[in-house]
Amino acid sequence: MATFSLIGLYRIIPNMNSLVIAARYLEYNWLINSNNEFTGDIDWDSFKNLGLLELLVSRDYLPGELLNISQNDQAPYLDFYLNEAGIDRISEAEAIANGIFRVCFYLHFIDVSKPLLIGDQEIQLFEMEELPSRLLPFSHYVPVD
Repeated sequence: MATFSLIGLYRIIPNMNSLVIAARYLEYNWLINSNNEFTGDIDWDSFKNLGLLELLVSRDYLPGELLNISQNDQAPYLDFYLNEAGIDRISEAEAIANGIFRVCFYLHFIDVSKPLLIGDQEIQLFEMEELPSRLLPFSHYVPVD
């Protein structure tokens, strides 16, 4: 089993423009109308404690291990892998081959008073911080259907 260490917990505050950009990036074109407006359902209250978590992962990572991550019955949403430096996006296959990498994903309704559970491992969370500029290219959030 892999070892996970929390690097950062970043507050994400979507707006109409960021939702359009994210839908285009993720190729969710059905969420954008002919006027270049986001058409998906939006519950703005669900963004109050929306965060992007960044974890350093090392040792024997297996495909699907993100399914072992939870907090308050939530699972990672829109995950992506980065190289060890946290600058370049890589595929899951590259991440596994590297043996050490970063993974980022979204969680809704984050409660920093409760740990993040990864299998039998507990990781204490800290207060959400501002998203670092190096992660801006990877912060493409669209609401859950």
